[in-house]
Amino acid sequence: MTTSARTIAQAFREVAARFPHKTALVFLGERYEYGQIDAWSDALAGSLARSGVAPGDRAMIYAPHSPQWIIAWISLQKLGAISVPVTHVYGPEDLRFIANDSGAETVFCADTNFGHLDRIRARTPLRRVIVTGVADLLPRWKRIAGHLLDRIPTGKVRTGEDVLSFRDLLAQRGAPLRQGSASGGVAEMLYTGGTTGFPKGVPYSHELFLECCAEHRKPALAVVPAGENVILQGAPLYHILGQVFGLGALLGGETVVLLPNSNLDALLE
Repeated sequence: MTTSARTIAQAFREVAARFPHKTALVFLGERYEYGQIDAWSDALAGSLARSGVAPGDRAMIYAPHSPQWIIAWISLQKLGAISVPVTHVYGPEDLRFIANDSGAETVFCADTNFGHLDRIRARTPLRRVIVTGVADLLPRWKRIAGHLLDRIPTGKVRTGEDVLSFRDLLAQRGAPLRQGSASGGVAEMLYTGGTTGFPKGVPYSHELFLECCAEHRKPALAVVPAGENVILQGAPLYHILGQVFGLGALLGGETVVLLPNSNLDALLE
């Protein structure tokens, strides 16, 4: 990955402007182009700003792999907010600790995880929940077929002014937000596993993240030229290893194949 960008948002916009019709993501048989991801993340960033999310705010991403995960992460970078990705297998008390420790007021949540989150929200700073289903951005016929065949997991989600729909936020019309955080600012906070105590939040600046991705890609450039790689995303996106593989590939104009869950048999097939 070679870029003169000093923020993640700038890096992604450069790639999307150069390759608007190139496949960025492949998910459950569907292909999503760079221009489409750029437009969706712009729209979501604008909707988040209108909902009260400001630059520097923390926002958790608590969902399995999906295009929505990627769009949420990029939109937070465009807004200048700080993403806090966490594993979707965490239970209520893990969520409560990280929400309080990070000071997050916003969380992107899978519908299947909403119950865990709702149990502890009153004891956290969380003010708004943005809910998505794993199939939200699939074609309508696939969503219907998936539900009829009981192949799409769903969860119960209560209604309320503090519970927002990911799809509704994408559909809102209005001027998209076109700003990114200042150079040197914190892009995200990743939490350690907590094997030697409570999890600890590790901040990553934009420059550090972009440098990590560039250094990770550099050894393979002689074999697979820049922009030509296809990444089968096995490592989780809430972990720095998975991020430099997958998110780094997207910042370099390459293609990422996402699976909802890391399953060894599915990966090998």
